[in-house]
Amino acid sequence: MGDAPAAQLYPISSPGSLSDILAAYPNAGVQTGALSGILFKAGSAWLSGYQGSVDEFIIRVTDTRTTFDFEPDGPATKPYLIVANENVKFDGTLLSDGDIHSNGDIAFHNDEKGTHTGNLSAVKDITIDKGVTIDGDATAKRIYEFGDITGTVTDKATVAEIPLPVLNFTAGGPDKTAPKKGSLTLAPGTYGKVKVEKKATLYLSSGDYFMDELDTDNFAKMVIDRLRRPSQHQRGR
Repeated sequence: MGDAPAAQLYPISSPGSLSDILAAYPNAGVQTGALSGILFKAGSAWLSGYQGSVDEFIIRVTDTRTTFDFEPDGPATKPYLIVANENVKFDGTLLSDGDIHSNGDIAFHNDEKGTHTGNLSAVKDITIDKGVTIDGDATAKRIYEFGDITGTVTDKATVAEIPLPVLNFTAGGPDKTAPKKGSLTLAPGTYGKVKVEKKATLYLSSGDYFMDELDTDNFAKMVIDRLRRPSQHQRGR
């Protein structure tokens, strides 16, 4: 059609299928000029602006597909709160959530009575003390249930190990502290010892963190913004 005006059979308010468009405009295509391209439409009249994300967008030309991945390459992640190569121990939890896997043991002690929401899996043992509720399933070689597991309990199970990546990094850097009942926001980077005192909150954003040590007191919170891509939080010990 070139630059000649034409009737819009399929405006934004009444879009047509690709086959309908090609039938009406058999010579349709994407121009190569400076102002041409493929755009994403997300409505209009956003009073406070619009922020959104798109990823794994696939464009096919004849039989050739091109996938646009806007995230950096990295290992695939599963929706686990914690994956540990050794033991996972909670001295107390009021409220927590997320699936947990250990290639060793998992133990929830009752220094603070509370509820964890999520599934637990361990290659060896799972121990739930009295006063602790696990709102989810538990699967392990041996399960010691003194508290309450609301989901399915699978004892004497063979649980496969989840291989963890081999970490090779150097931390070191400034020590940081989230003060008692206060907060601390850290940008991705390299740090020494990061301390989160009682009832303090540590805010982390999407990115890579390298720490010599991460130490949290009772009632401390860590909030991770994973809006754009998974963060990698690595500590020396």
